Amino acid sequence: MQRNLILTILGLCLAATAFPQEKETQFAFNNYHRYYNEARQRGDAEKEKSIKAFRASFAQHPYRYHSLDTRLSAQECLAQLTADGIFSGLREQEEQFRKENAFQKPYSNPQAEIGLFVADAFNRIWKVADAYRKGELTEEQALSGKVLKAILHYGGIEAGRSPFPCILLCHTYGSGQYLFLLSETDGRC
Repeated sequence: MQRNLILTILGLCLAATAFPQEKETQFAFNNYHRYYNEARQRGDAEKEKSIKAFRASFAQHPYRYHSLDTRLSAQECLAQLTADGIFSGLREQEEQFRKENAFQKPYSNPQAEIGLFVADAFNRIWKVADAYRKGELTEEQALSGKVLKAILHYGGIEAGRSPFPCILLCHTYGSGQYLFLLSETDGRC
């Protein structure tokens, strides 16, 4: 009898916690679509021209460039990338994190180490994007499948970290890669 009561209460608690998350998710998507659609309807040619000039300026004069911290050249970074988008120099460390289930540990010590690990990976990707911006790499090299897979792989690690992904890290390094590849986006992003 007690067991059934406990299972019933547990079931109700689980159901109660799952439902609000769906409502919040739907609310967030509705807000996004609302503001996105409103912004798309209003077209201000002068504002668009200003935004394009702003983006072009950042593409030529990188914001946060001082934080690009890697001693490897772009060619070395590319050489270390495997076909599955993993840097061979970081593979062993990543395997150790996975073995220890560190990506899901909410403690500050493993998360601090993982943060440095992911920052190193994003710095290497950023180095490749910057070399393309400077004309040191071809489009085929900078936008190769292994580079794009690396962005997805290390971005996935960052997004899946527990308890919270460090969105600032993805935003900071991701914007550097985006701006360096601005000519390839052609205003689509």
